[in-house]
Amino acid sequence: MFCWKRKHITYILPALLSMAACSNVTQENRVLYPMDSLLESQIKFLAARKATLVKSGMMDGKPDSATYTPADSAWRTELEMFEMMKMMNKPAIRQRLLVDDGLFDPSSNLTVKAFSEIPAKTGEKPLPLKYVRVFYLESPLKPLRIEALTEEENTMYSNTRLVQLNFSPIGNDMILTGYSVEGKQKMMLSDSVVFKLQGRILLK
Repeated sequence: MFCWKRKHITYILPALLSMAACSNVTQENRVLYPMDSLLESQIKFLAARKATLVKSGMMDGKPDSATYTPADSAWRTELEMFEMMKMMNKPAIRQRLLVDDGLFDPSSNLTVKAFSEIPAKTGEKPLPLKYVRVFYLESPLKPLRIEALTEEENTMYSNTRLVQLNFSPIGNDMILTGYSVEGKQKMMLSDSVVFKLQGRILLK
């Protein structure tokens, strides 16, 4: 009987260790929200549809505008400013975000899933990512709007940026149809620079 137990344990322990290892990998690779795949799918769709981008912006009161049809690589460049949202899935940042779902936004009548910075403990540096909010009707994976706020500050500069992605339903998918970026940046020994950028996407 004793020998059976020992033999049984020799089979069970490796299995348990294997399960624990898989659990650690799963936790390490866990994503709060699939921003990578969302942005990648939008880039491929917009490039395939040869969508037109109408851009308008303002920096320190000086306006500018442009209209063109980006290729795949150009769409990647246009949307790289929103890659800041991906940092929410980095382990060091992910563990310091509070997740709330089922919140109601009275201004849009949409449901919100929010990922918000937990106040820093003594000795901790504040996160550059303050929050990401996903506005939706049926599922967070089918967003109508996503917005994020970042704030960075050191002895050389300070930077605040609010970004927003807007989606519309096309068939069974939510497709990017517009975006906006606004913020303020200040370098050491220089004045603050206020900037604003809007993009409107037209599908053929």
